[in-house]
Amino acid sequence: MTQFWTLMILTFTVPNHGEMQSALLYPSAQACGEALPSVYETIRPHYEETAAMCRETRLLSASPRPKARGETQ
Repeated sequence: MTQFWTLMILTFTVPNHGEMQSALLYPSAQACGEALPSVYETIRPHYEETAAMCRETRLLSASPRPKARGETQ
C-alpha cells in the first residue's frame, strides 16, 4: 500500500491575538488519525475555539518499490 505524508492541522483562537495554526507531520493518514484525539484533547482545554484535522499530502512517505539487495557471494 502506498503511504503519503499527512499533516495534522490544528487551528485555535488565542484571546487577544487571534487565530493560530500549527501543523504536525505523520507518515500516513492512519497514524495521523490515531494521534488526532490525543493531540486535540491536549489543546482543547486551553483554547475554547479549537479544530483539528488530518490532510494527506502528495509526497510519498515510503518507497512503493522494494529496495534492491546487495549481491551475495
